[in-house]
Amino acid sequence: MLLIKKTQDLKLDKVSMKENENDYKDTYKGFTKLVIWGTTAVVAILAILALTLL
Repeated sequence: MLLIKKTQDLKLDKVSMKENENDYKDTYKGFTKLVIWGTTAVVAILAILALTLL
């Protein structure tokens, strides 16, 4: 009975680790999108400022 309980606990740990890995991947995807959009916005602002100085 104890062996069955330990096996079930290990299965639950694997499932929770998968969920944590998926959360990590979602966070990483969101962060990379933020960096790309932020960089694009800065470049656009700099280009507009450069054009106003001409």
